[in-house]
Amino acid sequence: MLLSTVINRIIQKYSEGNKLADAQIGFRPDRRTSHHIFTINQAIEMKHKDKSRIFLAFPDMKKAYDTVSHARQWEVTGSQYQHWNKARVPIIPNAF
Repeated sequence: MLLSTVINRIIQKYSEGNKLADAQIGFRPDRRTSHHIFTINQAIEMKHKDKSRIFLAFPDMKKAYDTVSHARQWEVTGSQYQHWNKARVPIIPNAF
């Protein structure tokens, strides 16, 4: 509860000062999941045309920060990304 209050205040401050990009949708009023779906769809189409790779992750943040063991979550998730460039892999556990 306290964390969400702090996050909401920070986002409100940045929103009022036009410091957030339009791409920042999370925790903002009048922004919906459909905006994310559209953005993801556009990114996939662009990468498909370029014939380049795209990597997407959809962690359930409520569960990730609620009851899940972060070490176990990374153990399972990290094993799936062994083929990644070693420089990119450290970014992922930081999200957990």
